[in-house]
Amino acid sequence: MEDLAPPKTVTDPPKGATQIVAPGERVELRLTCRNDADKVVTFSAEIEGLGPWAETRPRAVAPFDVGAVLVTVAPSADAASGDYPFSVRLLLDGDPFDPLVGVLRIQGEGAAALPPAEFVVAKNTVDPPIVSQPIGEDPKTEPVVVAPVVLEPPQVEAALVENLKPEPPKPIPIPVSEARVVAFEEPEPIEEEEKPLAVSADRQIADPAEGAVVAVKPGETVLVTFSVHNDKSGVRTFVLQEDRSLAADWISLVRDQVNVTAGGSGDVALLLKPPVGAEPGGYPLTASFGLMGQPLASCYLTLQVMPVPAVSLAAPKASNGVFAPLSRFVPFDLKVASNGNTDTAYRVAVTEENADEEGVTRLRESYETPAWRYVFDKEIASLVSPRAGAPATAIVHRLRIVRKGVWWLGWRERHRVNVRAIPVTDPANGAKTGNVATLVASRWRILPLPAFVMLPLAALGVVLLSSGASDFRVTNAKQGDDGTYYVVGTPNAGSQQEVHLRWSAPFYALLRLNRVQEGASQTVPAGRGEAKDAPTVAEYGQAQRTGYEIGPRLVGGSEGVAVRFVPTRTQGKLALSAGLGEAKAETVGDEKVKVAARDVTVSVPRSGSARLNFQNLTGANGGGGQTIVLWTTHAPTGFRVNDFLTSGGNQPINPGATLTAKIRVDGSGPSSGEEVWEMLTTDGAPQLLRIHLKVAP
Repeated sequence: MEDLAPPKTVTDPPKGATQIVAPGERVELRLTCRNDADKVVTFSAEIEGLGPWAETRPRAVAPFDVGAVLVTVAPSADAASGDYPFSVRLLLDGDPFDPLVGVLRIQGEGAAALPPAEFVVAKNTVDPPIVSQPIGEDPKTEPVVVAPVVLEPPQVEAALVENLKPEPPKPIPIPVSEARVVAFEEPEPIEEEEKPLAVSADRQIADPAEGAVVAVKPGETVLVTFSVHNDKSGVRTFVLQEDRSLAADWISLVRDQVNVTAGGSGDVALLLKPPVGAEPGGYPLTASFGLMGQPLASCYLTLQVMPVPAVSLAAPKASNGVFAPLSRFVPFDLKVASNGNTDTAYRVAVTEENADEEGVTRLRESYETPAWRYVFDKEIASLVSPRAGAPATAIVHRLRIVRKGVWWLGWRERHRVNVRAIPVTDPANGAKTGNVATLVASRWRILPLPAFVMLPLAALGVVLLSSGASDFRVTNAKQGDDGTYYVVGTPNAGSQQEVHLRWSAPFYALLRLNRVQEGASQTVPAGRGEAKDAPTVAEYGQAQRTGYEIGPRLVGGSEGVAVRFVPTRTQGKLALSAGLGEAKAETVGDEKVKVAARDVTVSVPRSGSARLNFQNLTGANGGGGQTIVLWTTHAPTGFRVNDFLTSGGNQPINPGATLTAKIRVDGSGPSSGEEVWEMLTTDGAPQLLRIHLKVAP
């Protein structure tokens, strides 16, 4: 309808009131409704007498709240002037409770204004009946006779006395004219589109019978719907309730209320959803549904939780490897636990997927392959709950993947298998996953051939690679009687003296050379049969003992040499009471290192002793002092030297000091009658001192 002017609103008009409007004008009647119940109710209205000029919509009102039903009246722009009686019947959840009657007065241009008047619906025995013909009907069909409405004189008189004039007026009849013959068409019911349920379920059950059993697997969801039908006029609200006999997480009302138009249908719905660990058994519940505000119809159901024999399988270590020469099998631990809601027997096996003759893939248990065999400690077991409501105790299995035959070539071999746990009564495992574990077994070895081939080769290799060095020596040093090498000479810058090492070894030998000093070992770079090292030398080299070891890198023993250092610290500051004799140049070691040498002869009586004084001339007359150290490299045999250290160390002489050695003939004396006492000193003249001891006649 086209709006000619803004609508006017009338709130709670009194019964019998006249609403004056112009053709095409719109008036809104607001009818207040109060909800005194503790639930949501729906108010609606049924309008008679105005045909398509009037429309309304239902209004839901919260508990103990107030709302309003809106009735919109809008006569057409070409409506004839006159009075049109109507009635409004309010409904609470579809039940009528409060009728309202009134008059719609259409007042066109130039029409006389009529005052409002109270009126009642009465049978008119004077005026002719009002003929109503629906729009679009054949005018030749029999018209519908509508009882006219007249105003009762006493009520009109009272209104006129109060509002117009003192004398009672004549009754105001409702004019009968062509305008009164109105072709009305019943309004189409307002359709409310029912929104689809935004819930997903595994199954759906519609309108279950009384006492029906709803079988559900744990973790499965079932949508249960109940159909409702509105066979009354107006919109009605239908509700759904449940008796709360199930846990809150087992059931939910996904559509507990629906508004259904007159003659329409709808449904209410609940969702059953037992959890994964639900115990099997029957769980009764009651669903009640029906018209809001009216007694509800009850439907007794039983939720039957089905027993599901399902298991899960897990491998704490899905990949494992072993050293092939030591083990032919790879072990795995497998843990089987219940994944259903009932005790069950099961078996574990290695499975493979194979296509049958029709091309359908099927599972097949496997016990071995050409190269591997599968050995379980136990293949069948049962998962049993220790008590009601408690989960079944998990069971551990041991699988050994055993290598068959000979592994000919390669450093590492791998084998992948799928192990499956299968309930005895349900090979599908209750349609649940998690009962398959993929394992990877591997074996590795150092050499790419079998042990029985590699062991002889390895033994040969060890023999070759364990070859060590021989004739290990220091070539720039003088060797003493005890095998110790004495490196002589003036130290290089930084107090370092070079040590030249040589040895003999096969060309294929893998050797390692170490310097051992004060308990610490350090690798020295070595060439083919020779090496050079330059350790730092202490001031006099007295307590410094350095060793060198050379041996194979893999297995086998090593050879070693002991080295002492005799650095040159003074020059011509050592004096002997027997004199030093004539100086001469000599060489020591394989490299013939030049040293200054002196020979001294001392006669020792057969009975008694000879005295030999060693004097350190440094520090005399208040000058700077320097210790002189003497190393005995060859001790005399047949003679005994007292007050002088001839073995196991060195003999120092402090600055300005004199050391007297007492020499006696030991036993029968030397066989040849003469013996040499040889020593090295830290004095450069001489550095090599030979004392010839002779038995006096």
